[in-house]
This record gives sequence, C-alpha cells and structure tokens, in this order.
Amino acid sequence: YHSVDIHNLKGECSGWSREQRDELVVRSLSTLAKYEIRGSVTCLNRKKLARGLASRPGILSVIGHDYLIACIFAFSHAFRNLSDETLNFFHEDNDWRDGARYHFNKLKRTHEQPKATLSFGSKKDYLPLQVADIYAYEGYQQLRLDPKMVKIRRPWQAINVSHEKVLVHALIADDDVIDQLCATLIDWFDKGAHGASSNR
Repeated sequence: YHSVDIHNLKGECSGWSREQRDELVVRSLSTLAKYEIRGSVTCLNRKKLARGLASRPGILSVIGHDYLIACIFAFSHAFRNLSDETLNFFHEDNDWRDGARYHFNKLKRTHEQPKATLSFGSKKDYLPLQVADIYAYEGYQQLRLDPKMVKIRRPWQAINVSHEKVLVHALIADDDVIDQLCATLIDWFDKGAHGASSNR
C-alpha cells in the first residue's frame, strides 16, 4: 500500500478502477479508526530551516536531502525525549536505507542508547509501515488544505473518529521545532557525524 500510487492509480495500483481504489481506502480508514495509534505528521518549511542555519550554510549541502534531515531529527528527538523507553524503529527498505542506518548508529552511540534497534523491511512485510504511509499522506493533504486545522478533511476525521481526542496530530513545525532541528543538525555536524554519511 503506497498512498501516492493508490490515489493516483499508478505503480502497484496501475489498472485499478476508481471504485476499487475508493473501496479499499474506505476500508483502510475505518480499520485504522478502531485502534489507538499515537503520533504526529509534521511538515517542515525548508526556507525557515535554511534561515535558521544561515550562519552554517555548509550543513544542509553536506546532508544533501530532506529525507536524511528527517531521519537525523527523528532519531535525535526520540533519544533525547524518550531516554527511559525501549525504542524500536522501523524503516522502509528503500534508497535511504544506508544513510538511515549510518545516522541511527552514530546517534545511538552519541546519546548512549544501547538497547535501541532499527529494523528494515518492505511495506508488504511491515504493517506499521503501511499505516505510517497512510498517516503521512493524509496528514500532508490535511495541512495543504488547512494548516490551521479548522476545516478537517473527511479522511483525517475518519482516522480519529472513534476517539474522544486526536491521537495523531498534523502540524506545521513552529519556530521552536525549527530551532530544535537547527541545534540538532549543528550538534550532528560538529561531532563529525557527517564524515561517512551515505546517500548524500
């Protein structure tokens, strides 16, 4: 299940009818609403990030891709804020596998998280990756429609419909988050974590 492909009837969903697509989407969203899945979908303004790193312009060029920025931030954020938890990350087996593994191992040592694990697999093998893909797609569509979350899209409502409170939040990264990300990337750069990075 890849949300972009299924919504555009391309890739693995090439040749499907809109009726087939819509029936699967309705079933998927109603199934997700039965479970308490917690998390967030965050959209990052790349221009704000660049302004925050204006004094260190080389950092973004070294990383080379927004995907790896997200990996560095996600790992660092979890290690810093969930230090007492057992952390098990699941990552799709895609083109960014080597870069994600490199940064995970480097940050795992930096933050002294010996029990943290990182597993790779396909969406077919890891159901949580399918779920994450749905949330990422629908969260992004919601933020495109209304970043202030006043007018809520029906699919986003369907995901949380059985709960008294929203469990998965869609939000635009505010200035505090941008500041945290800049500090994380500067720390990552200054400690030499970029030295052997893959997928740049």
